[in-house]
Amino acid sequence: MTSVQTQRYTRENPNRVCPYFHRVEGQQARMVKIYAKGPDDQQWFVYDVEQRQLAIALQPWQVNDRKPATLRDRIRFREVLVDRALLPHWETEGELRRTLREHGLLEPIETISRAKVKKLAEEFANYRHELIGEYAILVANLDRLRRRGEMIANSDSPTIKRLTRVHTLLEESEPILKELLKDREDEFSKELVANGRNRTAEKLKEIRKIFSELNSEFVNIQNDQIRAKMQYRLSIYDQNVERAIAFLEERTTQEVRKRIDAHGLLEDGTGVSTIEENRIPPNTAIEIDPLGIYSILRNLRDNALQAMLDAKKYEDIRIIGEKVDGEIRISVKDNGTGISPENLPRVFERGFTTKPEKNGHGLGLAICKRIMEDHGGRIEVQSEVGKGSTFTIILPIAQGS
Repeated sequence: MTSVQTQRYTRENPNRVCPYFHRVEGQQARMVKIYAKGPDDQQWFVYDVEQRQLAIALQPWQVNDRKPATLRDRIRFREVLVDRALLPHWETEGELRRTLREHGLLEPIETISRAKVKKLAEEFANYRHELIGEYAILVANLDRLRRRGEMIANSDSPTIKRLTRVHTLLEESEPILKELLKDREDEFSKELVANGRNRTAEKLKEIRKIFSELNSEFVNIQNDQIRAKMQYRLSIYDQNVERAIAFLEERTTQEVRKRIDAHGLLEDGTGVSTIEENRIPPNTAIEIDPLGIYSILRNLRDNALQAMLDAKKYEDIRIIGEKVDGEIRISVKDNGTGISPENLPRVFERGFTTKPEKNGHGLGLAICKRIMEDHGGRIEVQSEVGKGSTFTIILPIAQGS
């Protein structure tokens, strides 16, 4: 036989916080609900101990009129608990305190503004946009290999199944942070936002695991040049995914920066084959995230190459590095199609491109701009239609250099 023992709010009980117990005959009673009257006396808070969920009710003992609590409700609930629940009014006060502590109900609720959550979602959308473009290039390259007989890539092959999984993970990563904004809240709890970040990061980490498996498959490509190209493309994609993960996990570029000699920057890992002039004095130190800066240079080089191919001009890309007024300036110049005056102010906007969708790849200029700003630097552009473009990244010289 089951019996229920309750302690309800009465005029004689000024505490207004009431634990509700469920007792099964022969067993110790367990706390299943906590009722608390709101500070305005117009509503009740009903906390489900087992489900760890808070609801709002006009009458605490009625089930049908309850509605989910907002963040503001949760903050007010905590204020009621801290204000009243610590006063010793019941024999069960010790157990109530223990339950409140275990559930973190007495801890301050850290919040983040809606504007910041929106910016977070937009920033990740930028990363995702570039990852999808890179994915399209990877699939196109594999399709060319399949048609040339360099590798097996039919619908049942492990390669295609892995790529299909990558596409699915990219699709699933999009709505997680956007879902938060569907609630018409002015603020969100940092815990809730962190949970959204982590869930998204886990999907990207699975993509990196798949890349490792794909890299093992590319080893079997017989043509050395094609194998190297595919592994290089995969490594760039992997680096971009890692950068997106670092963004979600709030790992700043400061955490991964290294002090390096700027003179060797152009010749170390950029993949740039032609350097017109390196005027940077030796032993000029800069503190950078090498992966981020190398990725920017690769991206600018690839954009310059595409611009010249579009203009049917097959000349060298000019890379010029120099030290000017306490800064390092690296310029990537092409004599390609150029950028029209109406498009020039928009080239660093998220999602803006003049390329066909299938040709969009690399980091994207919006992310390049953000990486430079994270370094305390900037990126500039000069362009003239029919004559070409010059993109310049500017980095501060390290102290003591």
